[in-house]
Amino acid sequence: MKAGLKIALAAGGIAVAVAVLVVLYAGARRRALLSHCRNNLRHLGGLAVRNWENLDKQKAGRLFWQEIREAQYHSLDGKWSVPPTQPFTCPLADHPAPANPEDPASIDYLGPRTVRKSARETPKGDSIGADRPGNHSSGGHVLRLDTSVDDLPPVILPMNGEAWQEALKGLKE
Repeated sequence: MKAGLKIALAAGGIAVAVAVLVVLYAGARRRALLSHCRNNLRHLGGLAVRNWENLDKQKAGRLFWQEIREAQYHSLDGKWSVPPTQPFTCPLADHPAPANPEDPASIDYLGPRTVRKSARETPKGDSIGADRPGNHSSGGHVLRLDTSVDDLPPVILPMNGEAWQEALKGLKE
C-alpha cells in the first residue's frame, strides 16, 4: 500500500513539473516572437532610411514597404533574395506559407500615410510603421523614423487608446 502511494505521489509530482515547464516554455516562446517582431520593425526602419531617396513618394501604407522590399531584395535580373527570416511579416501572425515578395498584401505592417520628399524633412519621432491590428493581442509596436520602436498597450484591437490614436494619425493600411 505504501509503495503504491509513493508511486502515485511521484507521478503527480512529475505531472505538475511537466505542466509548469510547458507553461514556462510557451511564455518564453511568445516573448521571443514579440522580440523578433520588434526587431523586424527596427530592420525595416533602417531599410527605409537607406532607401528613402530612391522611393516613389506617392506610395504610402503597405505600398511604401513594398517599394522598400523591391529596392532592397529585388535584383536587376528579376530575382528575389528575401532573407528566410521574412522581415516584412510579423512572426506572431499566422502564416501558412512564406510571404510572396511580389504581393504587398503579404506585408504585416502599416506604413506611413504620407511620405515626405526626404528623410531629413520627416521629424525623427514620426511613426513610419506599426503592427497591423490583430498581429498580437499583447498590444503592438510602433516604428519611428529614428528606428526606435515603442511598445503600446493591447488597446490596438479596438484602436481606442490615446497612444494608438496618436500613432495611427500618420499611418495607413
